Amino acid sequence: QGELKPAHLLELKEAFAIDAYAKLARDALANNPMEELLSNPDQQRTVGELFTYQVKTKGISNQNHSGRCWLFASLNVLRPKIIEKFKLENFEFSYNYLYFWDKIEKANFFLENMIAWVDRPLSDDRELIFWLKNPDTDGGLWNMAVDLIEKYGMVPLYAMPENEQSKDSDDLINVVSLKLRQGTHAIRALHTKGAALAELRAKKMAIMKDVYRILALALGTPPESFLWRYQDKDQEVSSAKKMTPLEFYHQVVGVDLKKYAQLMHAPHLPLDRLYQQRAARALVDSPGQIFLNLPADSLKKLALASIKNGEAVWFSADVFKAKIKGGWLAPELHSLETLFGTDFSFDKAQRLRYRDSVPNHAMALIGVDVADGKPVKWLVENSWGEKRGMKGRWVMTDKWFAEYVYGIVVHQRHLSKKMKSMLRTKPQELPRYDPTFTPL
Repeated sequence: QGELKPAHLLELKEAFAIDAYAKLARDALANNPMEELLSNPDQQRTVGELFTYQVKTKGISNQNHSGRCWLFASLNVLRPKIIEKFKLENFEFSYNYLYFWDKIEKANFFLENMIAWVDRPLSDDRELIFWLKNPDTDGGLWNMAVDLIEKYGMVPLYAMPENEQSKDSDDLINVVSLKLRQGTHAIRALHTKGAALAELRAKKMAIMKDVYRILALALGTPPESFLWRYQDKDQEVSSAKKMTPLEFYHQVVGVDLKKYAQLMHAPHLPLDRLYQQRAARALVDSPGQIFLNLPADSLKKLALASIKNGEAVWFSADVFKAKIKGGWLAPELHSLETLFGTDFSFDKAQRLRYRDSVPNHAMALIGVDVADGKPVKWLVENSWGEKRGMKGRWVMTDKWFAEYVYGIVVHQRHLSKKMKSMLRTKPQELPRYDPTFTPL
């Protein structure tokens, strides 16, 4: 009954009228990147590039060809504190250091799941198949960065710099994934032979030794200690002090990351409630992602309060929607309907439910422009290097924030009493496949 017959195909063809505009659009699409055709330069001039409030920070980081945006964004919101505290010209944390430990923890978490699910069928268990397709990934979230920092500390960039494998991670992901799949087969084979849990865990540790070797060869061995020394903007050089990564986190960075709250606007779920995603973790003993679901306007007010206080804001969004070449995130400048001559309206809740849009990238909010007490546009620090956007920064309109920003992280000092009380309630656990969990 549903077959496309010649009469149906003729109907489709006749519905497409090759008028002058359609011919122009067809020729333009054949010879130009779509992103360039979607921009509206007349509207762009009305937005402007000045900001009422801006966090004092310097430099643009570059995650290169890797999926570590969540880690870069997490460290980049802490970077201004170090720059200001020590009066530096610039500063970067080591992304590679935490990346190494993230890979170790993810491998352990994966293998623990494989042990727990050792009786599940390989053929049709949805959750098992998902993890086997993705044994190792670069993705993560704010809470995962916090877990790593609390356990392993932090180091400056010079203590464990980037290298070719951290900057271009596809091959490393494939190698680690192969080892983990091979290890899963070995664990299941032992279980089939009647091995006890202790034997399965012993096998897991043997596999983890191989994973550690792979990562140490590819990324380098994480430092157990290093010399902390810096030169401030007045060219004064500090004395050298030997520190461990945890000492550096507690004594030099000096930020209590547990005092920050993860907030989301996920309108496909009831608002003003606390939710939990247990799968959104790398550490086995972590509770995963716990977030308060709020209206979009509440997220804007809290982000504004944070930036006015000189604090950058970690946020997650669907960066591939209404993105304009040149550094603009603005639906107002994005003429998709005009280009294709058809309606694309889909509200935020619908986009989430139907997986048309999910949080897929993390960045830092470092500025906001205000008119009549309300945000007009936001300044974004990305981690795509200085050649993308406006020398590494992007201008996001307030409309884009409402439509495509899903989560922010701010200090709890900015929350209302009601919000703080909601953080103390028992969270509702979400299934692994809810669209709010997308490792960025």
